Amino acid sequence: MNCLGPTLLLSATLLLGTGTAQAALPVEATMFKNPQCGCCDEYARQLEDRGVTVKIVDNIEVGKIKQSIGLPYDLGSCHTLQMGDYAIEGHVPF
Repeated sequence: MNCLGPTLLLSATLLLGTGTAQAALPVEATMFKNPQCGCCDEYARQLEDRGVTVKIVDNIEVGKIKQSIGLPYDLGSCHTLQMGDYAIEGHVPF
């Protein structure tokens, strides 16, 4: 009996399943940003279009937020987003 057939079927099934698995977005997020940054506002709107309620905080020193999450100074971006258990730096693709 040839066992290659069931192995290929199992491999194909596993590969198809990996392309469709996605984690659900949290329902809330907090964005820490510079008040003059318009691209951050657009990123927040895109999150809201996906069902995430975004609280924007633009009256705080963003560098302190980045420092508190342990982000190295030279890796900072225009905003830091806290979603669930994650801190996301910059415009990460959805």
